[in-house]
Amino acid sequence: MSAAPASETEPPGDGLTERQRRAAHAPGSVAIVAGAGTGKTHTLGHRYLTHLREGASPLAVVAITFTERASHELRARVRRYARDAFGAHDRRMAELEAAPIGTVHALCLRICRDHPRAAGVPPDVRILDPLEGDLWWSEQLDDALASVPEPLFDALPYDRVRDALASLLRDPYEAERAFARPTVDWEARAGDARRASRARHLAGADLAEALRTLRALPLRPEGDAGERARRNVLAASDAAHADDVEAAAAALHGVRATVGSERMWGSDRDALRGALKIALDALRDWRADPRSHWRVGPADRALAELLPLLHDAWRGARHRMAAAKRRAGVVDFADVEVAAVRALDDRSVQAHYRARWAALLVDEAQDTSPVQEALIARLAAFCRTTVVGDPKQSIYGFRGADAAVFQRLTDAVDASGGETVALDLGFRTHAPLVATSNRAFEELMGELHAPLRAHAPQAPSPEPSLRWWRTDLLASAPAPLVRLAEAHRIADELAQALRSSVPVRDPGVPAGVRPIRPGDVAVLSRGWAALDLLAEVLPARGVPAVHTGGGNLLTTREARDGIAALRFLADPHDDVALAALLRGPMFAVGDDDLDRFATAVPGRDAARGSWWDRLRETRPEWAERALCTLEASLRAARDDPPARLLQRLDRATGWSAVAANLPGGDRRAADRTGFVAWIRELQRGGGDVASVARRLRRLLAAEVQVDRPSLEAGDAVTLTTVHKSKGLEWPWVVVAALDARGRNDAPAVRFGPEVGVAVQVEAPDDPKAIPLAWAWAEDAAKRAREAEDRRLLYVAATRAADATVASSVGDGGPLASLLVPALERAGVQPEVVEVNPDAIAWPEPASVSSES
Repeated sequence: MSAAPASETEPPGDGLTERQRRAAHAPGSVAIVAGAGTGKTHTLGHRYLTHLREGASPLAVVAITFTERASHELRARVRRYARDAFGAHDRRMAELEAAPIGTVHALCLRICRDHPRAAGVPPDVRILDPLEGDLWWSEQLDDALASVPEPLFDALPYDRVRDALASLLRDPYEAERAFARPTVDWEARAGDARRASRARHLAGADLAEALRTLRALPLRPEGDAGERARRNVLAASDAAHADDVEAAAAALHGVRATVGSERMWGSDRDALRGALKIALDALRDWRADPRSHWRVGPADRALAELLPLLHDAWRGARHRMAAAKRRAGVVDFADVEVAAVRALDDRSVQAHYRARWAALLVDEAQDTSPVQEALIARLAAFCRTTVVGDPKQSIYGFRGADAAVFQRLTDAVDASGGETVALDLGFRTHAPLVATSNRAFEELMGELHAPLRAHAPQAPSPEPSLRWWRTDLLASAPAPLVRLAEAHRIADELAQALRSSVPVRDPGVPAGVRPIRPGDVAVLSRGWAALDLLAEVLPARGVPAVHTGGGNLLTTREARDGIAALRFLADPHDDVALAALLRGPMFAVGDDDLDRFATAVPGRDAARGSWWDRLRETRPEWAERALCTLEASLRAARDDPPARLLQRLDRATGWSAVAANLPGGDRRAADRTGFVAWIRELQRGGGDVASVARRLRRLLAAEVQVDRPSLEAGDAVTLTTVHKSKGLEWPWVVVAALDARGRNDAPAVRFGPEVGVAVQVEAPDDPKAIPLAWAWAEDAAKRAREAEDRRLLYVAATRAADATVASSVGDGGPLASLLVPALERAGVQPEVVEVNPDAIAWPEPASVSSES
């Protein structure tokens, strides 16, 4: 690997620093390791321009991004650079509009349509849209399960088989490689793991010195406690190095370091106790390491018998689903990637693109999956390649991204005669914040750590740039109160910052700094739950805030209200839907009235009829408005499509106006509008309300995820997740809910080329035994999760230009346990506020909407 220069100058007239210019004008392939805020997209745009200056047509330069937004941004930037360089009327400007700049899936689909035979897809293939694809996929999986061999269901429950096959079918490239992993090497892998555990815990210099001390001390009588402890520890060490865990455990049983009388040991007692403590700590850490116990057992034999059945079931299900896709002329995102790789293995396809494409640019390469790596490798065989990324920002493991891929891509560039250039001059953050962050992340990031330098020398404020707000509860409190306490703390702190006119940098004003505004702040968290709460609390406390979108639209209050309305209009005798509709914002019937009515109609039977029948019969005063509105809606349902029915209900009840005037009104209004628009798409598959209601039931049963509409925060605090914040920046960033625990879903199967395929299967003679392959996979997944958590914290912290704040309740939780020691190493002291849980209450809504 060729090293970048030790230092670089300020950007000269062309807007590129020395390292940026070196990367942009590299004569061969280049890997650009771009730290946060170091001008990655700027450099990539100039790299594209270099290819054009050297004579390449835009049609011959392939640029891969991983989101539509990123592809639009890159095309716009290249268009601007090219216009400045060549003029608006240059022929290359027209070619740029047709240039292959887009997402990796768009490129894969293009390859498949160009060469359907080699890709193994229909000529007019299309990618299933997310809504259609989730429903279609769920139905086809159920059909495929009908052909699964019965012996597999004898070994595993139906739900586990279904979930396992679903996971394997979602990632066919990795599944194929995982099934190719032999089971005969399990014993060797277990031995390697045990040796690695011994090397990790028992090979340290401190332990070796302690054992030498214990051996060198003069012998004491066998009955002396200190002598027994010494002999047992030495015996345990010998057993450990002989791979005899049981003998080591027996020798260590009851042994303490605080032994040895002064009369018997005299001046040697301190040496004895010190050496015993070091040895006992190391040996017990070794015993606590699960890998020290890994051995092939009965559960592994059961798994070895099961895997051929699972492999056959997967191949059969994959064949049936592939046949159904061919008949429908569709593929999903995983299919199109595999098909494109298959096409590029064909020599005629290679020759075709070798003649057309000369250069390849890959943005955000740290988020690449193994199958995408295979695609890039095939294109790089005949293209001058540029890969851009930052391994510290790889946070999409849940989408199949592999953090190790970027290093392999970088190594491939170097092996091809190219070079690696590291960008470390940050243009986002000032020097004081960069210096503190470097100290905090040095140990947290380990070998990935690459210190940044700051272009801006001064902070806009003398206050600390990296802070830690710790909220402590005076007594234990349930989880909702914990999050509510933190939300109040964040509201208090932000309100104080706004009142105090804390300065932030702004190059657009003459002074270069100005008072902070709500739109200068983002609150980030790993998940959406904490942000849903903040969207209620902050506006009610007078701090404008917008939940910008994320999570499942179908689980929002507005969607549930709309679903209840459609279910009722499809079937007026659906008592649950009617009750939800009445007590919702459309009619706001009080619970007392509903309780009295429910008591009067205790059960559904032929004599009493449904709630709707009884309401129409008795027509209580509190229900009259709802009855008139719903009777009119039922008449309209004979002719109107569902989306129009929802709009009719909105006009009659003020549904959207009610939602807009509640806390988080902008978010609620967007969710309502998004749900109605989604229903409009759904009704294309069957226009009447009964058909749409049936489809809704199937989608909900399949737990289909529908993205919520995105919102721009404007001049309000942005509430979003760390994942959604990628590539964005704000003057102030608050990283919230550090103590919250992430989702801990237990998958039915774990698989990959390193671990093979593993499921939890019971051994007939030992139901508590865990297969070695599962233990191996769990251990790998645990280490991968922790590594990604470290990178997640890095991404969150580097979104800020002026100030980063870590917020937690206490200092526990997976993210806090990683970040808190890093903050302490950097000299960041907690700003503690103690809260009595009894004093925590939901705030009264603000009298005037505070959102933009």
